[in-house]
Amino acid sequence: KTGKLIHSKIDTDTIQNNGDLTIESGYITAAKIGVLNNAGSTFTMNGGAIESTSYGIYNAGENNNRVTTVINDGIVSGGSYGIYSGSYSDISLLSGTVKSKITGVHLSNYATLTIDGGNVEIDNEATLNNKLISGVDGTANSTVTFRSGNIRVTDRSTGFDGMSDEHCTNGINGSKITMSGGNIDVKIIRASVSKYFTAFGIRRFASLSFSGGNINVDATESTAQTRLRGYGIASYTDKTLFTISDGIINVKAPNNTTGIYVYSSSSDSTISNMQVTATTMTASGEARGIYAHGDLTISSGNIITANASQSTANGIYVESGRTTVIGGKISGDTHGIFTGTSGYATIGDDSNAIEIATPEIIGGSYALYGNSFNYYDGTLRGGVKAYQDSTIKAIADGSAFHSERQTVD
Repeated sequence: KTGKLIHSKIDTDTIQNNGDLTIESGYITAAKIGVLNNAGSTFTMNGGAIESTSYGIYNAGENNNRVTTVINDGIVSGGSYGIYSGSYSDISLLSGTVKSKITGVHLSNYATLTIDGGNVEIDNEATLNNKLISGVDGTANSTVTFRSGNIRVTDRSTGFDGMSDEHCTNGINGSKITMSGGNIDVKIIRASVSKYFTAFGIRRFASLSFSGGNINVDATESTAQTRLRGYGIASYTDKTLFTISDGIINVKAPNNTTGIYVYSSSSDSTISNMQVTATTMTASGEARGIYAHGDLTISSGNIITANASQSTANGIYVESGRTTVIGGKISGDTHGIFTGTSGYATIGDDSNAIEIATPEIIGGSYALYGNSFNYYDGTLRGGVKAYQDSTIKAIADGSAFHSERQTVD
């Protein structure tokens, strides 16, 4: 029930922990599960290494009888899962590294993960054909707290030829997420593709509070120049609540790229003080700093940029819903802000005195283009025109446009 491994080499199917187990050093290799932590047990790793072809660590908690796992140092490696947590378990990754080819850490219902100095690493080989690759993968009732450390995912897999939708490579997939620091780096590398391959920094979360850290998504090392897409943060569920602030998102891919994708009708969701850059390199792709498919408020301090050398790039693309831009700098090689037929955007705030300097909206062709805008504050700069004719539906009472032509080298 209790014990301490100080220095040894053990070859086994599974080490079962029913009490308190501490590993100080040594090397464990297992055919199935390195360490199985049963309900009510506590596992602490201060050094050494665990390696398994399937599960490095498996936590089997029960309601009112949770499993506690603390990684202070060492390496945990599993072919399918570095750490697999069933329901009702708590993981603290404070240092050391969790490694896998498919999923670094999996969280079932009511499981928690805290990363505060540790590392999760995925390096998926070309011989593996998995539809979903994730540094951290969790259910909607699980919780991830990311304070410091790294999640690094490198995906070289070929994907299922017969799968119905795209192959997804994720830093964090699912869960209720709080991120205040650390780095998420996701990279896909391949020579050719027959289906869409999409890389995500954070994907399909139940809720998200992002208040610091860096997300880097990169598919540019692939020689395949089509069907490779990238997203920094992507919400796919209606009424998903999120706040995003004080961080950096950089996304580069041959095909479509999006810094932040919003699919939510929650009017409480906000983006502030973010530096977001989305870059695409082919004529078949499109770059969007922010893609809004629902209501969203973009407050002060943001620098949103979309770059495309051969195709369309919009700083903000409002497909539907209402987006409000209070401040910051929004720029796109094609348009600063584009609204679709069901999209509406408000620039500034009609309740205060007119502010000229911010927000600043810049477009290679038009600053504002599309369906409908209310324009109350800020400056518009467009390579062709500041705004498309008839696209502005309302301005502040008693105000008027001031226009001037500039020549930019």
